[in-house]
Amino acid sequence: MGPHMKYFPYVNSISGHRRPLVTADDDKRYSKEWLNGLVEAYEENDSVISVYFSRRIEFAGDGFAPYVEWPYLDNSRPDHRNAVIGFCGAVYPPAFLNELQRRGELFRKTTPRQDDVWLTFVAVTSGFPVRQIRSTPVVPKTIRGAETLALRQTNLVSGIDSGGNDQQFAETFGDKPRLLFEQQASRERHN
Repeated sequence: MGPHMKYFPYVNSISGHRRPLVTADDDKRYSKEWLNGLVEAYEENDSVISVYFSRRIEFAGDGFAPYVEWPYLDNSRPDHRNAVIGFCGAVYPPAFLNELQRRGELFRKTTPRQDDVWLTFVAVTSGFPVRQIRSTPVVPKTIRGAETLALRQTNLVSGIDSGGNDQQFAETFGDKPRLLFEQQASRERHN
């Protein structure tokens, strides 16, 4: 299951989710206010995925711009072009958990080592906008010696050259992701 262990067993443990799920990385030191911030964000808007850290998804032509060029968010507005990045903490609404359950283990085909790509894909294709809780990202300190370097190396560090995140986003979203995002934006305008 890799990073999908963070949410997948819980998502499949019950049917008909009624409560949100909070996830976090186990190699971070969170503040005393951290969980309260996620709870408050969910109570403010229980129909979006709320995170402490996100990037704005950018395009180059019909495809994605390189992941490392996506800007960090500087606002707290929900949007379908905000990526789910959960390493600083995230809260997922029950309806989203039900959607994850419905999709089962499809993540194994394209994103077995990258849960954030899969969660972003499901959010976009099922109409769940993502919101950064505060206008500036909140990044907890890493516990010395506990950071999972292998995953970071594969997805981000070597991704700059060999395309870890870029590859997984392209494989998951397909050839023309810009069109997928435009279709979602159109559906949101009509609702």
